[in-house]
Amino acid sequence: MEAVIEVLKSAGIKNKNIQTSGFNVHPIYDYPKGSSHRKPVSPKITGYKVSNSVTIKIIDTDKLGTLLDKLVSSGSNQISRIRFGFNDSQELLDEARKLAITDAGKKAKLYAQTAGVDVGNIISISELDARLPQPVYRHTEMRQAKIMSDARTVPVVSGEQDISASVNVIYELMIRDD
Repeated sequence: MEAVIEVLKSAGIKNKNIQTSGFNVHPIYDYPKGSSHRKPVSPKITGYKVSNSVTIKIIDTDKLGTLLDKLVSSGSNQISRIRFGFNDSQELLDEARKLAITDAGKKAKLYAQTAGVDVGNIISISELDARLPQPVYRHTEMRQAKIMSDARTVPVVSGEQDISASVNVIYELMIRDD
């Protein structure tokens, strides 16, 4: 893990963007032959399996493929849960909320006009769903290993990211005095 962290630091990833996210120690047992109900033989611990995981935040995704190569070369044998997102999604989410309210108003006016009534004041607003970028699901470990062995650097494609908001707006309807 020291070598992995050194690779991350040499790639310019700041300490605040490297976080230990898991450390597990599991015994490895040897189950002797000849154990039965009448003559039980206790298993013996022959070693331990240790896993140490870090979560990192990378700002420059253009260098991600090269970094993944270096991490594997430094001894990392499991890389998973690559996700793409935004540094500050709150501003984008707020913009999506504004657009959702504007869209709700347009639809309310259309429905009201079609029904022969006018839209009045807003009675209530509630947010139904706010969706931040969804994780990009990793390949199976076998497929990931094949991609890594076939490419000069690991191909990484971020694709598009969507942030959306859905609102429920209840309007007062007013009958026309025509």
